[in-house]
Amino acid sequence: MAENRPIQSALPSTGGPGPRPRLHRARRDLRRADRVEGHGPAGRRPRRPRRRGRPRGCGDRCRRRRRGRRAGPPGHGRVEHDRRDRRPGGGPPRRAGPTPALVTDPTPTDLPTDPRQLLALARPLAEEVAARLVASLDGAGPAVTSKSTATDLVTELDTWAEAFLTERLLAARPHDAVQGEEGADVTGTSGVTWSIDPIDGTVNFVHGLPGFCVSIAAKVDGRPVAGVVASPLHRDVFTATLGGGAFRNDRAIHVAEPASVARSVVGTGFGYDPDRRRRQAEVLTRVLPRIADIRRGGAAAVDLCSVACGRLDAYWEVGLNDWDHAAGALVAAEAGARVGGLAGEAPSERFIVAAPQVIWDDLVALLAEAGADAV
Repeated sequence: MAENRPIQSALPSTGGPGPRPRLHRARRDLRRADRVEGHGPAGRRPRRPRRRGRPRGCGDRCRRRRRGRRAGPPGHGRVEHDRRDRRPGGGPPRRAGPTPALVTDPTPTDLPTDPRQLLALARPLAEEVAARLVASLDGAGPAVTSKSTATDLVTELDTWAEAFLTERLLAARPHDAVQGEEGADVTGTSGVTWSIDPIDGTVNFVHGLPGFCVSIAAKVDGRPVAGVVASPLHRDVFTATLGGGAFRNDRAIHVAEPASVARSVVGTGFGYDPDRRRRQAEVLTRVLPRIADIRRGGAAAVDLCSVACGRLDAYWEVGLNDWDHAAGALVAAEAGARVGGLAGEAPSERFIVAAPQVIWDDLVALLAEAGADAV
């Protein structure tokens, strides 16, 4: 009889005469023996006899329950089940496998490089240069010369900062192009161009005033896709990526919503040429009576970021170069500002204005009437 009942013949005997124990009683005895005897002298749990069959009607569900009951941590090769695997007629158990890559929103355009990667490269470089600029204020100050006019200042730190940034950017991305205020002009083949203003607001820097910054933008097909503006004496680092929003010290920012142009504080800047300054002053006499007030900070990138975070309601200026506004304009636009020229054009050396949409039309009409673009 024993030869015809292989499952029962493999179970331990109770030691007395009479019939063999039933299957469930034998399993109980094994569990009790384990609790009393521990895991044996070799530190391993005794192996249970290999069962050659299973209770009738169990099917695949028994195997699923046994595997799921003793599943290990995720990613360790054991199967974990959720409640869906336990429902009658549920599908096959979920198989453990590699953790899927993080799924993120696609970039808004077909770009050669993720703007977030470009920002991750530029931001620490801008902060490093900004820290060096602040440290230099404790000494005698940098050597200062002038460029286009006697009021267009440049320091030895302007040239050092641009060379430092250019070297570091190209070390990380040797096929990119670089353009900078102090003469950097490197061609590239990657489709990415870096626009650098190593010290925007040099006059403020020379005098120890807060309104200076380090501005870096990455552009693709002429359009800024990533930007950082580090304003160290304000303790501000503004960042933005195309379609990714704008941030001040890693906190999301948004433009103000003034009730009207008449109640708006508007920023602007002056050129270096004396004749242009005179014409710009005449424009102010026509604009100032029709707005709340004017502010002149002295650094275009900082002014644009001030619009982005609501410190200024709007801003306009004439005669800026691309590196003056590329990063700041992106920050402002990603914070909800409309940025452009007077006649629906893109921002350019001829004219740039940034304002919330709610006052855009009225402000542009006022500036056009005042002749702000004709200076």
